[in-house]
Amino acid sequence: MRIFIAGAGGFVGGVLVKRLGGHELTLPSRDPGRFARAGVKGSFPLFTDDLEKLVAKAGPDVVINLLGIIRETPGASFGLVHEEYTRRLLAGARAAGA
Repeated sequence: MRIFIAGAGGFVGGVLVKRLGGHELTLPSRDPGRFARAGVKGSFPLFTDDLEKLVAKAGPDVVINLLGIIRETPGASFGLVHEEYTRRLLAGARAAGA
């Protein structure tokens, strides 16, 4: 199964990635080499704000959203991360038929 996980670098994502290791994983990251250095197998595209395009290009069967912040920063507001990124992920999932 092709699985796209947004936010896989967090605590829950780390556990989930280990459990789903037998699947074809796409794990976008701001540090794409991070997962490879940890020995994770999969595809690690650079995380961008164009999540719809990232998901559609990956063509996953399943999209998992683990994106979240506990504190806002100038480049990451609650609205952007929790609401807008979720909308973009859903649009990409629909486009990919996930």
